[in-house]
Amino acid sequence: MAELNVLIAAEKTRATKNLSDLVSSAGFQIIEQVYSGKEILDRASAIRPDVVLLEGTLFSNRNLSMTIKKIQGTLDIPVVLVTDVASESTGKKPTKNRPAGSLVMPVNHAQLRQILETAVFCHTFIRKDKGPNKALETRKEMVTRKIAHDINNSLSSALANIQLALRSSDNEELICRQLADAEESVLRARDQSLLLLVPSSTENRTAESHQGTRYTPRRKRIGSKKPVSPLYRILLMDDEESILSATSEMLSFLGHKVITAKNGVEVLNLYKKAQLQNQPFDAVILDITVPGGSGAEATLPELKKLDSGVKAIVSSGYTTHPLVRRYSESGFVAALLKPYGFKELEESLLRLSGGKSL
Repeated sequence: MAELNVLIAAEKTRATKNLSDLVSSAGFQIIEQVYSGKEILDRASAIRPDVVLLEGTLFSNRNLSMTIKKIQGTLDIPVVLVTDVASESTGKKPTKNRPAGSLVMPVNHAQLRQILETAVFCHTFIRKDKGPNKALETRKEMVTRKIAHDINNSLSSALANIQLALRSSDNEELICRQLADAEESVLRARDQSLLLLVPSSTENRTAESHQGTRYTPRRKRIGSKKPVSPLYRILLMDDEESILSATSEMLSFLGHKVITAKNGVEVLNLYKKAQLQNQPFDAVILDITVPGGSGAEATLPELKKLDSGVKAIVSSGYTTHPLVRRYSESGFVAALLKPYGFKELEESLLRLSGGKSL
């Protein structure tokens, strides 16, 4: 979803400052803040935000309901109610009298982003006369997919570290068996999360197609310290520190030189610097979702301005994202689906030189 313009209506407290910082870190634009219930309708009408974050303590229950009705009904702007405890509105069908979403503090920026985007989507869906029941079904699907995406991000680091430990160990039987069991559990969880991410009605992909490599004692491990692909200088971008760390170690283990970045701006600066130093990168790996920064979709066109021959791999925990499904049409040479292990990483790197999957 595109960047949202947010109007915040809340009492002037330290908690409000924290909320403002949270909205900004989630990648949204705060176009104004008001601190009393009297201002909210006039300012919402004048500046037309994409969504209003409304603190319930500004109003009595009756006035709160009327204010939400006017903002969502008359002004046609979705409202997300901010509370510090679960309110009666939480989880109920969104209507003109009830908020499109509820934000129960405290939350992190990823949770806030999910709630605001879902509220805007559901409000728009209802406005198009497709019915609140259908909107709620869609909302549940979106939330489910977002949860699965976040699970995959967490699994990425775990899987990478387990496989690194397996490959770095001295084949001591007990340690390797325990690590193999842990790896099997992570891969099974990954396959289960894929079932949440890929609706059977729209995708033909199955969990089996994303199976990773398993360690089997007394047999040669799949993958070795000798890299399958040539050695590369790689620029790796991801907003998750744990994924940056684990993937960097995997790539270094395979013999590649790795530089990391957390957003598109850092990628462009590092790419320019490498060009000036006559040490260009052979490849870039770009994450799609970067809250508060430029992701793969916005970064690749800018990279192509610097180097028309740039070779980029797109990375994401969303298997159904258009950029993943049609990566070549967008100029990427491969797509990495989180969580990925050595096998998937090596397969992607092979494509840099026109190689085929293993």
